[in-house]
Amino acid sequence: MTARTATRPRRPISTKPGEPPRRTPRQVVSRPSLPKWSLPKWSLRRSHPIDLRDTEVVSEPVHPRIARRREQVVHESRKGRPWFRWGSLGMALASTLIVAGLFSPLVDLDHLEVQGLEGEPATAVREVSGLVVGTAMFGVRPAEVRRRVESLPWVAHADVDAHWPDTVVVTVMPQRPMAMMEAPEVSRDGQPPGSGSVLMASGVVLAPGDLGPLGPFTEGLPRVSADPSYAGSNGPTGSGADYSELAHDVLAQLRPVTAEAVSELRVGASGSVTLVARMADGSSDAILALGGPEDLPAKAIALESVLSGTVELACMERVDVSVPTRVTIMRSGGCTIPTPGEAAQ
Repeated sequence: MTARTATRPRRPISTKPGEPPRRTPRQVVSRPSLPKWSLPKWSLRRSHPIDLRDTEVVSEPVHPRIARRREQVVHESRKGRPWFRWGSLGMALASTLIVAGLFSPLVDLDHLEVQGLEGEPATAVREVSGLVVGTAMFGVRPAEVRRRVESLPWVAHADVDAHWPDTVVVTVMPQRPMAMMEAPEVSRDGQPPGSGSVLMASGVVLAPGDLGPLGPFTEGLPRVSADPSYAGSNGPTGSGADYSELAHDVLAQLRPVTAEAVSELRVGASGSVTLVARMADGSSDAILALGGPEDLPAKAIALESVLSGTVELACMERVDVSVPTRVTIMRSGGCTIPTPGEAAQ
């Protein structure tokens, strides 16, 4: 004896991508049945398990209304979403136009301006920058261009600004020469260039071949020399390869009046510093003894007070400011110091 039991419709099952969900047809399962009063429910489940191999699945026909709805859903899914298609096409077209515009002649480099230099130096900056007319502005890297320009030995600093759509401005600040080095020094490439090297305000020492357009500006600079037996903190005795730092520190501390009067800087064997200054009246040169490299700011102030007219400059031979609080002035013998009234006349 068999009983025919109908099951409820199952939930929609997954289908292939793009296809609408579909329901399984209602199924009718026939299986052998036992009287409910023969055994308890727990005994039936454990002692008499159902053999699914004996079941029979019977599919019932789908209702016409459900079949039509399924066909309608499939048809609508095949039509797709027009706004999605046109939106994707529009985004692709816009991206293509943007990329083409960035590399088009409308936004390429037409003007390369160099500020701070003229003539041959400006031409050298243009060449080393690597930029030429027609370069795409999108491909200009200001940091890379600045690194190339600052690789020139005589360039202290450079700024690169890109002004869209067609201009790049390179602002160059060249090195400022401070003094001429008498003894062999060390240039940027580590080779001793020999006499004629120039000490810059930035502290570097350039060989004559590295000066570029700064050559004409070295005339009239104070000359720096060192005793052959001088040995600084870094170089061996007699090398003359480490006193440029001491000379730079001294010259950087001098006030304008003193810096204009100094014509020579000498470094002694013990590291003492002596300056030779031209007097304002042009009568003679005076020796300015600074002593060691300590208390340079105080010594520079003491020299400024002496040379700015606080004391009479006539017949002055030596000014000792090794002790800034006690300045010693020596004058030439037989010199008559004019009185304030005579000096006024």
